[in-house]
Amino acid sequence: MIGIVTDSMSCLTEQDCITYNVELVRAKCIINSKAIPDTVGEYAGAMSEARTAPPSSADYYKTFAKLTSEGVDILCITTSAKVSMSYANACIAARAVGNSRIAIIDSGATAGALYLLIRTCRELEESGAGFGDIVSIISNQKRNLNISFSMKDLSSIIRSGKLLSPSAYIHVPIMDQRPVCTFEGGGKLVLKETAAGSLNELRALVSEHHSPRRIVVHYSESDMHLYELTSMLRRRFPNADIIKRKVSLTVRTTMGEGILGVFSYGMGE
Repeated sequence: MIGIVTDSMSCLTEQDCITYNVELVRAKCIINSKAIPDTVGEYAGAMSEARTAPPSSADYYKTFAKLTSEGVDILCITTSAKVSMSYANACIAARAVGNSRIAIIDSGATAGALYLLIRTCRELEESGAGFGDIVSIISNQKRNLNISFSMKDLSSIIRSGKLLSPSAYIHVPIMDQRPVCTFEGGGKLVLKETAAGSLNELRALVSEHHSPRRIVVHYSESDMHLYELTSMLRRRFPNADIIKRKVSLTVRTTMGEGILGVFSYGMGE
């Protein structure tokens, strides 16, 4: 079995890691100078001044060395290099381990994108595909991902420095408008549009997706907004497998409150 490694911004739970046999390398959330390992669990304290730190190269080295000692091929899928040092640190660790059978793939996104790619990897492996073929297919499949997500406002992302599109600073949403973002340009996080009102926001989130077989819906709060989004997706894509997943602490810290995200493969999955 291939050894799969990913970062905690994938929002995988402990059960996911068991189900798909995944090694999770955790980022950290820094709150009041205290480093808290990234998790999808609840955190009751104030997060207004929180910041995040990616998994270190030492964290990756430890995981790669363990899997190398077990004699398995290693596939590591990370959050976009445009928004996190996770990919760069994984590459540093792979060189230090010196195992030629380690493949590092930059997903060009985060969260549900990693989950979808990992599931595809295991399905390919079950079908009999070899390590080289799986690496090649996953590297190509990431281009078929469709991604849209929204949050209450852009303040947390702007503070974190993760939003790289200059237009985002010009078109800051006002009043009841909510920003709808995506990943473009090799993993760059960009503001796609601003939506006035809940219905327009949900329509904007859904419009990016086309005939998907599998959809991951991410959220920070389980509320009516989430229910309405899921219902809209079910009506539009009645045959799709829709998986609801809570975001991790570092994703919430970076994006702020009111997060809704939709991740899917488009036509041709």
